[in-house]
Amino acid sequence: MHSLQSPSRNSQTRARGAAPRLLSPRVIITKVQATVRRIFSISKTKDPRRRKPTNDTFDEWVAVGHHSKEFDAWVNFSCHSGELHGKRDFGRCSRPAAIEKLPNEVLLEVFDTLRHLTLKSPSSSSVPWQWHRLTHVCRRWRSLIFASPHLLDLRLVYTYQKPVRKTLDLWPPLPVAICYPRLTPIRSLAPQDEENVIAALKHPTRVCEINLNMTRSLLSKSSPLMRVSFPELEHLRLRSQDAMRPLFLPTTFLAGSAPRLRDIHLDRTAYPTLPLLLLSTPDLVSLCLDEIPSAGYFPPEALVNGLSGATQLKSMKIHFLPPTSRPEHINSPLPPQNRILFPNLTELHFSGCGEFLEDLVSRMRAPALKQFNTTLFEQPTFEIPQLCQFIDLTEALRSPHQTSIRLSDDDISIIHEFQSPSVPSTTATTATPTSTLPPPSPPPYKFRLQLACDDLDRQTSMLVHVCQQLSSLLSNVERLDVEASPLLFIWRNPDETDAFQWLELFRQFKGVKKLDVSGTLVPSIAGALERVIGSGNDGLGGNSSAVQDLLPALCDLHLSGSTSTSSSLSIKPFLAARERSGNPISVYWGVDDDV
Repeated sequence: MHSLQSPSRNSQTRARGAAPRLLSPRVIITKVQATVRRIFSISKTKDPRRRKPTNDTFDEWVAVGHHSKEFDAWVNFSCHSGELHGKRDFGRCSRPAAIEKLPNEVLLEVFDTLRHLTLKSPSSSSVPWQWHRLTHVCRRWRSLIFASPHLLDLRLVYTYQKPVRKTLDLWPPLPVAICYPRLTPIRSLAPQDEENVIAALKHPTRVCEINLNMTRSLLSKSSPLMRVSFPELEHLRLRSQDAMRPLFLPTTFLAGSAPRLRDIHLDRTAYPTLPLLLLSTPDLVSLCLDEIPSAGYFPPEALVNGLSGATQLKSMKIHFLPPTSRPEHINSPLPPQNRILFPNLTELHFSGCGEFLEDLVSRMRAPALKQFNTTLFEQPTFEIPQLCQFIDLTEALRSPHQTSIRLSDDDISIIHEFQSPSVPSTTATTATPTSTLPPPSPPPYKFRLQLACDDLDRQTSMLVHVCQQLSSLLSNVERLDVEASPLLFIWRNPDETDAFQWLELFRQFKGVKKLDVSGTLVPSIAGALERVIGSGNDGLGGNSSAVQDLLPALCDLHLSGSTSTSSSLSIKPFLAARERSGNPISVYWGVDDDV
């Protein structure tokens, strides 16, 4: 048990001869930091003076002076300055140190900040918030921490090699977290770990988190215990141990009610009645359904209706296993007239058939969406009118400034990147004397559409067809990147691609100023540009108006990955025609080699 020594002799002398000096919040936090660092220090040496402090997360907090107005008011009191030293004296100290004069509110804010920064650290998944160490400092800290279980998010985390039955009754009745997240195909939970899980599930009113790599044995043992409601459950993460056998959850799972659920993550799990459970989760923030088997199918209408009350939902991920993401006997209903609003949804990820996606987005409106990734399984045609309308209703995803098109041997990807809205900076007149942790850089706004297709001729025609449907998004694109996998032309000549398809694709990008073509597509696109100034009897418009209509705003053309003479000669007539029309184009081969 750690305790604190009294201030140094010099500081005591100064205190007797002069008025007490006010300590700034930064100084007080530094002293608290020194104490907590010694608490969390781990060293084999027995000499406290030789211990090397750990680089804990308080350093970052102190460096930026994180404190609030209330914090400034709390610490604006008189106390003596002095050095703090850790000492193992089993709770005894000769004089109270300056840190012991800190009000409870200040200590609680320090503890809470440590909790937040610990959870944000890279090792938070393996090293949870270890509040129990602070309870061993002194009786006051222990009483203060146990009196604030909700503020400090106190919970008993039971995981590998931690027997519940031996330790659960030793602590106050705090929430219980069951965490067995390791996913190893060749090694399942040990028998004692399964007994540990069963013992914890016998306290349904206290379980706040379930994170299990479920085996068939554990499922059969735990199913009777999980047919009741878990009123305190906030995080549910289940996955099947066997990659070839999905996990099946019965209709009676959780008794169809989990009112405090905030995070649901099911991996390789069939749970057809999930939409009924979602009706009881108004506080849901994240829904992630990975590798949904065909037996776990649910209609899009039921899913959206189940989430209609989850106004705090921020992230949704729906990934079906191919190829049967949607039963063929179910017909797509007509689009509903009223869409359900998800005001806080910022991330949407989907993988499945196009019909499911069309039905899903036709029932939703997500004005705050920032990340939209969708992968559609291979099908004869890709008709996406509802997807286009859904994007048109999303303000942040209407006008991409950059588009990337990538062709591989089995799919094509269209990636739109958007400029993040500018955040007004804080001026000096409105700035407060306090400062906060710098906000993390916002993720880029992005829409990604991936289409499964392994035929090159179909890829180019499909690409044109989809971009024509997305034409309202492409008018303001200023940069276009086109690249292909090196394996795409391993069995055929790039010159065999249809030039007409490439020209039709480029006609959708009226505002592109920079075109970057890389890889094996350079000869194909160079040949397509040569056809623009052709004889005119091939339907490609071999005249000056056709030259101006094709990429009219283009200024820079970057061609990398190919330095063949034929490609260079192919584009020269097109460049000459553009120069004669008063709209010259600068061409760069590789790294800024102007020609």
